[in-house]
Amino acid sequence: MIIRAENLSFCPLIKEETMKKKFVFLVLFFLIISCTSKSKIEIVNSLRLEESDSLTIAKVSVVDISPDGKKMLITDGISGIISQYDLISGKIINFLKPPKSLVDSLAFSDWELPIGFQRNYVFVTREEFKKYRPEFNTDILFNNHFVKALYYNNSDIVVSAYLDAPFYCKETGYNKLTWTILFVYDKNLTYKKIINLHKIPASSQPQPFGICFNNNNLFIVTSNYNAGISNLFSDSLGLISHYDENFIFVKDVANMPERIMKYGFKYSITDNISTIVSDGTDTYFALNYLNYIGFLNKDKKIILKDYNYPTEINFENYNNYLKQNGINIKKSNWVEKVSNEEFIKYFPVSVENIFNVNQNIGVEAYKRNPINQEVSEVSIQLYNKKGDVLKQNNIDYINNNGILQYLTYNNNNNRLMLFRKDSEKGWTMEVAKWE
Repeated sequence: MIIRAENLSFCPLIKEETMKKKFVFLVLFFLIISCTSKSKIEIVNSLRLEESDSLTIAKVSVVDISPDGKKMLITDGISGIISQYDLISGKIINFLKPPKSLVDSLAFSDWELPIGFQRNYVFVTREEFKKYRPEFNTDILFNNHFVKALYYNNSDIVVSAYLDAPFYCKETGYNKLTWTILFVYDKNLTYKKIINLHKIPASSQPQPFGICFNNNNLFIVTSNYNAGISNLFSDSLGLISHYDENFIFVKDVANMPERIMKYGFKYSITDNISTIVSDGTDTYFALNYLNYIGFLNKDKKIILKDYNYPTEINFENYNNYLKQNGINIKKSNWVEKVSNEEFIKYFPVSVENIFNVNQNIGVEAYKRNPINQEVSEVSIQLYNKKGDVLKQNNIDYINNNGILQYLTYNNNNNRLMLFRKDSEKGWTMEVAKWE
């Protein structure tokens, strides 16, 4: 009886403990499901962007939101035109085409040229060039191209540009040189001043496609194209440089990643920079075919995951392909021997853009089909600075509003901004919740 009594008193305890375990298990299960399930993207507004006979947008390459969240700057990567839009109505506020006269500004500027150019190169006007080289049409030969426009200091707009500048060299005579320049405009796109970024060695030249500001300090991607392709194997190859608030060169803050130097690459370094971003606290960058985000001035990187980002294996397999086909990447014509189909076979996924999302990092990636090289899938992820994936979604590359051309995030209203182009409808800006 005593045994039976003990057994009877113990059985409810077993049941109660079992129920508790089941309850805890169910709670943990639903927590895990909720943490790993995909978030949702909901389009809440679609806005047609105004165009006119004077302004048509060929390609949205860069978008920057004004500090007050009421306007945006769009840089057209094909025409080089910058345009300012009302963010609420989609109406044009103003726009600026790169004037031909900008080229002559170099000749009238008393600048200290970088090492390697000081003794040999002198900028001249288009008129002087035409006098000594009448066989060339200067209107066609010398082009200016705005590359990236950003709001700066709450009142100004800084525009990076390529200038095809005429110059005279004692050894070679009159010719042209492609030069990177920054221009400062006011909010009405009225010219204020020109900024020289070239007080550094000529083998490490600023590139206008990659600039950002952090507390008025400029960070800009640099390229060593003047030093030749052999420099791809130099551990001193610069990647990003720091300029202070007066646009004076401070130092290089990032060098070329070892993986790029070790294996070389099909594309030039200037094509492999996806984005450089500052969120006011940190400045970070991504390259198209590397699986991490690097932080400047910090020994830190975030590894990209949960998508088929390129790893060391991709590079090794690609390198083996080059060797098997006798392609020597140190020769100048090696790029021509690699088809896009073959390249995408080894690197189907590329990082297209990174952007600040309230001190977290948004990543946009494309997956391409090797057969036709077309985008087959678009993924966006949200990482915190510890490297955890907070959100992950796929986005339609093509929908009723057209083909996705650009994606970014508006931190003023916490909305995704997707820019699509349709041959009949023109440009549409989709505004979406990402929850």
